[in-house]
Amino acid sequence: MPRDLDFTWAQLEGSDLVLMAFLVIIAIVPIANAARNRDSIALGVVLSIILVHFVQFFLSTFESALDFYPVDIFSVIPVLADDPLHQHRILTSAWLHGDFIHVLGNALVIALAGVPLEQRMGGKRWIAIYVIGLVGGNLAWIISHQDSAVPAIGASGAAFGILGAYMACWPEDKIEFPLIFLIRAWPVWLIAFVRLGLEIFQMYSIQSGTAGETNIAHLAHIGGFFLAYALARPIAKGAPSPIGLTDHSMGGSSVSDQIRIQLQENP
Repeated sequence: MPRDLDFTWAQLEGSDLVLMAFLVIIAIVPIANAARNRDSIALGVVLSIILVHFVQFFLSTFESALDFYPVDIFSVIPVLADDPLHQHRILTSAWLHGDFIHVLGNALVIALAGVPLEQRMGGKRWIAIYVIGLVGGNLAWIISHQDSAVPAIGASGAAFGILGAYMACWPEDKIEFPLIFLIRAWPVWLIAFVRLGLEIFQMYSIQSGTAGETNIAHLAHIGGFFLAYALARPIAKGAPSPIGLTDHSMGGSSVSDQIRIQLQENP
């Protein structure tokens, strides 16, 4: 729980602002460099969230000696959602994670599903989907936990949003993904079906009392998936790949190379 729910920006001292600025720079630079160099935005996001987590981990080792800790200022806290001073949290929380397993799990989905989706729709459209997923996930959590003061963090809503958008537009694409204890090229529809089905099953288990308490925001995952799914096709109109194009593997094939060429010609 944050140490001060009555946080105001005026409470921050000079050293706090320096740390905050450093964290923001670490988050932005990999994405900005990817955009400037016309590299993969998805991989830029992966590098961004991993670097931020290293800084977050470093700061956590000195938490008792610092007034500034990222979770206090950047996490989603439902009871504060209506306060204009805290509305930045709905975006910034996606750069924070609970542990290395948490951040690596999200990075894996963003890299393996996000890169081929970006090749299909282009970088600008991909960023829109990523933001829609993370906002959809956080909104679902806020609406369902309006009285909660417990911080929520992570890019899982955005990661599930990527799967939702991919499912809506190119469900027959096969991408390399760890699923059913195997890493191989699976169709996107199967990946989405299994991952979403597990989330719904885990939510049901918790509600029915057959599973214990968890610190995983399953509803945020579902919210990110479905909001991105609902908006993906309008966003993908005019993308380098026609919506619904089938019979293509996105695992580094010549088709993937051709889409990269299209992206260079049609940024």
